[in-house]
Amino acid sequence: MFGVCKYMPRKIIKNNFIYLIIFLVLIIFLHYIGILKPFENLISRGLSYPFAWIYTATQKTSSPLNNINNSFFLAQENEKLKNKIIELENNLISLQEILSQKEILDSQIEFLSQKNISSVPAKIIARGINQNQNLLTINKGLKNNFKTGMIAVVENGLVVGKLINVMPEISHLLLLNDSKSEVSASILKNNSLTGVVKGKIDLSLELEFIPKEQDLEVGDIIITSGIEEQIPSGLLIGEVGEITQDERDLFRKATIWQPVDIKNITIVNIIIP
Repeated sequence: MFGVCKYMPRKIIKNNFIYLIIFLVLIIFLHYIGILKPFENLISRGLSYPFAWIYTATQKTSSPLNNINNSFFLAQENEKLKNKIIELENNLISLQEILSQKEILDSQIEFLSQKNISSVPAKIIARGINQNQNLLTINKGLKNNFKTGMIAVVENGLVVGKLINVMPEISHLLLLNDSKSEVSASILKNNSLTGVVKGKIDLSLELEFIPKEQDLEVGDIIITSGIEEQIPSGLLIGEVGEITQDERDLFRKATIWQPVDIKNITIVNIIIP
């Protein structure tokens, strides 16, 4: 009795499995011959609504995430574009500076060539040496045959300073408007008249030691006299702006104006006598 009961569940399971297979085969057969098609359409329409709702809900959930991802991506791309624009603008500025320096240098070289004056171009690489804003560093020196006392000029041969310390690869240039600077000068209309142009504390230039009896007028052109060993004659220093005279003095003085903003110079030519 107990043995029969023990094996009954297995027999029932086996019979149920056989019935399930027969049922599936029957369903497949009925599907292929089309009998179940109306029922299948009904089920399909019934399931389409929940599936559509699930899809819409999923899209709504993922849409904000997509927007966040897209916004982050766009922000990255915008940042890259901004950096690229800044880089291009910097390159353009650098190119403009190079072209501007070349134009200035060509002008200087052309003028000096016309005057048959030898020179070597140099670039200003530092300003304000030893806290002195009138002391500059240029990128050439002894290797370029530079010597202390040589002068630096810019466009139209305008004298702007003297070399005071020459090293193998760099040199220090003291601007003409420094209070420690001076150069022998004469008046263009009267080369025999000589004086000394000195820098003043207020960064102006002054022509000194002009005899009272000598003809000197506002607007007269002041040039190098050529009596100094390293400095050729005839180079432009500036123009007489104002003349002062003390009756007790044997000499007159004149303020000299230079037609260039020395603070903005970037390239000079060192005159090689």
